[in-house]
Amino acid sequence: MNKLKSIFFLSAILLSFGVLAQQVPLGNQYLLNDFSLSPAYAGSNGNVESILSYRKDWAGVAGSPESRMININGALPNILSFLPKVPSNMGLGATILSEQSGMFRSTSFSIAYAYKLKIAAIQSLRLGVSLGLVESNVDMSKISTQQSSDPVLMNAADVRRTVFDASFGVLYQFQNLDFGVAIPRLIESQVKDDNSNSVYTLSRHYIIHASYYYNINKDFQVKPYIIARTTGNSPLLFEVMAQVKYQKKYWVGLLYRKTSMGMSLGGEFFNMIALNYSYEFSGQGLMSESGGTHEITLGFKIGKKDEDVPAASPAKPYYDWIKK
Repeated sequence: MNKLKSIFFLSAILLSFGVLAQQVPLGNQYLLNDFSLSPAYAGSNGNVESILSYRKDWAGVAGSPESRMININGALPNILSFLPKVPSNMGLGATILSEQSGMFRSTSFSIAYAYKLKIAAIQSLRLGVSLGLVESNVDMSKISTQQSSDPVLMNAADVRRTVFDASFGVLYQFQNLDFGVAIPRLIESQVKDDNSNSVYTLSRHYIIHASYYYNINKDFQVKPYIIARTTGNSPLLFEVMAQVKYQKKYWVGLLYRKTSMGMSLGGEFFNMIALNYSYEFSGQGLMSESGGTHEITLGFKIGKKDEDVPAASPAKPYYDWIKK
């Protein structure tokens, strides 16, 4: 009977890991840098930007998920300092992501490239792709059970594999409107054990996102986001975020998901540093028994400033063509 319980316990853990491994981590980093949302945003802001982020889900629950991320992106001539500082229709980016959840851990690295196609004077289409590696680990020694000598658990080997990963994104921009589709885990790599048996698959995700930047008056601006996420075998998850800014520097954000609600506070300082803190809570599920979800994001604007880009003018049609 104990053996059957152990088999069920181990199967449940691996099944949970399969679900976890398929899930692209949620986060609110896009409030500082949309590159966190899609590779198509690489270089879209003209500046070289770097983001550091830490997120802890279900605080107070042992083994709950946590993630750390760092990324950098910029327009091609400006991210490479030895090239002239001019506007560009190409962008580069890189991301390092580490995730931990109990006995499960993964680390990924990717590089991204984006290209901007001008459709009309105030319309453009950006295409982005990222390629990288994902190292996945299952540490069986972290299983806690009363049956310390259980043969099923003793014979269960750790899993540690590195697989290829890729993402694709397309972004349509019309004045202050952004609408895009991103497809993380594009190639659906399989993680296998030492016997070449598939443990789980990095399932392809589909993310549809839209945002609109609106000036209420000279002091207040608002930027609402609508994001929908799904995989081939999971229901559609909607997310609505409204970010209200004061003098384009300080903001408060309100978040609603089907599973949680949240608030963000942040600001920009010295024209080169940005900080955002988010707190999410829920009255249902595991989150209701926890201290909520906390996320802090620190951003840096490096190198070329917006004012370094020559203003568009009839005498300089080149800048009219390439500038957003």
